[in-house]
Amino acid sequence: MQLVIKSATQDNLEDILSLYYKFFKELRSRQGLSPRGIDEYREEVREFLQRDQIFVAFLEEKPVGFIHISKREGAHWLEELYVVPDYRGMGIGRKLVEKAENYIKKRDSAAYIMVLPQDKAAIEFWIHIGYKVLNTIELAKDLNSIQEEDTRVFEVFGYPFYIWRWRKEGYDEVERKYLETLEKFYKLGGTRRLYLEIVTAALRKWINRQ
Repeated sequence: MQLVIKSATQDNLEDILSLYYKFFKELRSRQGLSPRGIDEYREEVREFLQRDQIFVAFLEEKPVGFIHISKREGAHWLEELYVVPDYRGMGIGRKLVEKAENYIKKRDSAAYIMVLPQDKAAIEFWIHIGYKVLNTIELAKDLNSIQEEDTRVFEVFGYPFYIWRWRKEGYDEVERKYLETLEKFYKLGGTRRLYLEIVTAALRKWINRQ
């Protein structure tokens, strides 16, 4: 089966719209939310095609994936990357990324992405192909009360950070135990300083055994 990756034009609007809607439908399902109607995404896709760069993957002339590149504040960002589930595991996602990177190389020295911390599979994919965690932490103040059961606690440098709990999570047993233990630690009054002391002591103990 022949894979062809093309630069999208307005002629590909319906192909991109279909893939873009599937992307959000899958994401929202994992989050426990519903996507908007497909027609509500049409104007977004039309604007992307006018303003940004989109590459589409065709397998035997059938659109099976896409990647969206934007330029914001002087940096090139890899936005949505999506491959139809039936065609995953064939290297199509990686080839779309390579195409995007070659495009960016002619214009910039780095490619940036933002990944939701709940999206373990996406984080593992990007790290596997050479991307590193860098810089960004998003802060927000919710002006309405948030129910504890709606969030999970992460930590960054000992500070508790809260992320929305998704309906479909991909954590393995060790990761789940870590998150549950972390939540209990903060509920029992654990502090940032205490967290850092405990982790530092545990890591030093492990290092000294090597």
